[in-house]
Amino acid sequence: SEAEAEAERFELNIIRFGSPPHSLRLQVIQGAAEAVKACLAGKWAVCTSGTTKYASAALQAVGLPKPDVFVTADTVAQGKPNPDPYLQGASSLSLSASSCIAGVAVEDAPNGVRSGKAAGTKVLALVTRHLREEVKEAGGDWVVDDLSK
Repeated sequence: SEAEAEAERFELNIIRFGSPPHSLRLQVIQGAAEAVKACLAGKWAVCTSGTTKYASAALQAVGLPKPDVFVTADTVAQGKPNPDPYLQGASSLSLSASSCIAGVAVEDAPNGVRSGKAAGTKVLALVTRHLREEVKEAGGDWVVDDLSK
């Protein structure tokens, strides 16, 4: 549809030029590359509110590999803050959500934190686009600025 085409154009422009009003392009969170490398020793999933096309392009733009399981907004019936993305990701890895990565989801948005908690995971909340208080109030078990420690 015309609306879907416009949404896709908007998402790809964010990848190329940064999200308004910011002028910076997407950047890897400090420590993310090392965390992904550690995950490559086992199975891992990305559960995102982005579309498959956007999330794939974003990972490629920052030089991160595509995960074993990729759950996106266009592959679940109910997105975040519902638990469906994390439950689907865990199921696709043949795991229970509470056992995923020692029961830990990494999130940078309050609705993502709520989704992980509703699925039964512990949530490592990153302070990126939202205030520390927002991700903590959403239920983040740990709140950090990046993944370097």
